[in-house]
Amino acid sequence: METTSPQLSIGSGPGNDLVLNDLQISRRHLVVEWYEGGYWIRYAGTMQGVVIGDRGLHSLMLRDQAELMLGDTTLHFELLG
Repeated sequence: METTSPQLSIGSGPGNDLVLNDLQISRRHLVVEWYEGGYWIRYAGTMQGVVIGDRGLHSLMLRDQAELMLGDTTLHFELLG
């Protein structure tokens, strides 16, 4: 999915910008947002948490080529242009 939006919600529930069909994903699992010159991932209160690489987190600046592991789903983050 490619976007130019400053904020992207991800979860299993309708109303998210990116809806994932994964039973381990919360309805509103996380938000990716532009803040202070970079994209940040913000934990949206899910019990399952968010893992990037081997690190659990509540918020973290995303680096180009990051892989986000959410339940059984892996997302690849890439900066374009």
